[in-house]
Amino acid sequence: MQVCFPIARLKRFLLFMNKLLVQTSLLIVVVCSIISCSQSKHGAVEGNGIKQSIAQEKETLHKFGTKEFFDSLSLRWREDTCGCKWDRSYDVAMELIKHYKLQGKDTIQVYEVLGPPNNASRDDEDIIWTYYLQGIQLEKCYPRESLSLDFDSLGILRYHPDGYLVALHD
Repeated sequence: MQVCFPIARLKRFLLFMNKLLVQTSLLIVVVCSIISCSQSKHGAVEGNGIKQSIAQEKETLHKFGTKEFFDSLSLRWREDTCGCKWDRSYDVAMELIKHYKLQGKDTIQVYEVLGPPNNASRDDEDIIWTYYLQGIQLEKCYPRESLSLDFDSLGILRYHPDGYLVALHD
């Protein structure tokens, strides 16, 4: 009889430990789920060096196409003067030009949406405004690309059905 007693006691101990392990695992899963949910609602997700909360991301997607969305896009474009924050791209420029119907508009209206150009040149027939796109930040910002907008001599943005000129910088 003494041989069976330790085995029965060992079985009870193992059952107890198994229950404890299962309960502990469930507790850990529940705690992690709660932490994860609270971070999803209030925490920040880091991507491309820019922190955005998931709530803001959903709100931005919901507002896509609204006046507030394009006003925010325009503001971010103007604040990223050399493109080093990567808020400037050819696609963003085309969306802003399309939304604000800038083709055929004058330099003042283009300036209000895109801000001052990084470079401007003028001859008898053309005005060219150049905006830097997607730069690289080292000691200073170095643009990788630039977008050139072509205005006529009166300062009206010309229509280019194939898009505007983008130059790559070395």
